Amino acid sequence: MTNSEKENKAKLSKEEVKNLVEMLRYLMDAYGFFAEKLGKIQKSHKEAFDSMFSLESAEKLPEMMSMMVEKAPEMGKLYTSIFIRMMTVMPRINKLMTLSADEKIKLGESLKTLAKDLDKLLEWIDKMEEK
Repeated sequence: MTNSEKENKAKLSKEEVKNLVEMLRYLMDAYGFFAEKLGKIQKSHKEAFDSMFSLESAEKLPEMMSMMVEKAPEMGKLYTSIFIRMMTVMPRINKLMTLSADEKIKLGESLKTLAKDLDKLLEWIDKMEEK
């Protein structure tokens, strides 16, 4: 392969550049939203924030899930589904860059579905606050 062929192969098309910029924009927006929310929660509810990420909290998670299901049996299936799926996607998120393209796509689809279920949970919480 000549240098000219290598240079042409290394160049990105306008569409490829646009897709990369769009991906980075969504990534920065999502991380920005996450960091801002996390910081606000930490600032306004420091004690709860600290306990949320403690080993003790992780050990109590099954008990807390059980209590949530008892208090709102109609949401039990959703809670359980969200919890299980979160546990399955977290390890893959941590090694995102080592996943194959197909695995990344599948993970992205799983995360979007999980986000929709979390929206359902938020809607239910809002309805409960109204009562």
